[in-house]
Amino acid sequence: IVLTGLPVSGTLVNGPFPVDVEIHDKDTGLPVAPDAPLQVTLDLASGGGMLAGTLSQPVATSAASFPGLSYDTPDSAQIRATSSQSAPAVSAPIAFEVDIQASPTSLGSILPGAAIGPVTFTLYDGLGAPYPVAGMLSWTLIDQNTLATYRSGSEDFAGTAMATVSLLPINDEAPY
Repeated sequence: IVLTGLPVSGTLVNGPFPVDVEIHDKDTGLPVAPDAPLQVTLDLASGGGMLAGTLSQPVATSAASFPGLSYDTPDSAQIRATSSQSAPAVSAPIAFEVDIQASPTSLGSILPGAAIGPVTFTLYDGLGAPYPVAGMLSWTLIDQNTLATYRSGSEDFAGTAMATVSLLPINDEAPY
């Protein structure tokens, strides 16, 4: 069994992704149709989350696809394909991530002495639902003209899907 077509990074938590398997001849290493259908089952070789979707199916030709799988934790995981008639195959690590969005999305030009914010950062999963986490948001305010860091800090998500950054007044004008 050989795993193909796997994402390596950029796969969103709870978002759909496919896994393809191929049956290869043990001597030539080339794809080959089995004499009788093989039951191939997918599970986790590593990772702290849950793999969901259709995780077992017969493979009658040299290849099969497991579309619409999902994984529920932002971490790295490896998928294993097994069959009673073949050695197992383990994928390279796949990085599962959450999407972060800021509101407002642009701060525009800031007048001297004006306050920026608040800016709320929200984490979303692959289904577009808010994804609560326990962790910190590290942020940096960068001058777009000089690319210099103007301010930076961190905010606690505190088990929610949102962290809000409220900045002190800025004393000069630049696009940030």
